[in-house]
Amino acid sequence: MFGFFEPLLAEGQCLHHEFVGFRIIACILVADSGYDAVELLIHCLHCSTLCYQIKKILINFFNRYNVVMKFFWKLYSLLFLTIVLNNALQLFDKNYTAEVYYHTTMIFNNWFIIPYLLNILNALLSGIVAVMILTFAYDIHPLPRLPAWLLYARILSDCTGHSYEWQIIQAGFTQNTLTGLLGLGSLIIPLLPSYLAQWRMTFFL
Repeated sequence: MFGFFEPLLAEGQCLHHEFVGFRIIACILVADSGYDAVELLIHCLHCSTLCYQIKKILINFFNRYNVVMKFFWKLYSLLFLTIVLNNALQLFDKNYTAEVYYHTTMIFNNWFIIPYLLNILNALLSGIVAVMILTFAYDIHPLPRLPAWLLYARILSDCTGHSYEWQIIQAGFTQNTLTGLLGLGSLIIPLLPSYLAQWRMTFFL
């Protein structure tokens, strides 16, 4: 079926620049005929000065991208650790609005101690993950591989350990949709990179 392309891909052949795109397509098309598509694509890159220049541009791009991402993770790890420590320290501040909320609700119903304990558990889990992300960002060896249960426990904890924040978000949606979405975003968005790093440290170390 793909025999038309096979002569173009014979070992040692190189095509002119204008045929590079066609050659790459041919590499993919004949993959089912016994060719290794990856090797053929690499062969195409080596056979063309144009592709070599493109490869250099891509390498330079990804090198700069890596520098930017390393800086981002270093900055984010410090920011996330600051957020976590701030939330943890506020547990000891009886005048903090969230603490007032938890202790006031516990006065009316003893069962409200459960959301309060879940909030404390969330602070502990977030603290552990914040330290691990710091080791990940600054490449502190040996990098620990986090257990999968910690990821699942943290997801559950973030859903159940923010009773006060969820009440604020609910009140925001009662006022108008935009206010509710802003409140929801302020809770979720700062956590997303931490989950990406934790997922990386759980399954790909």
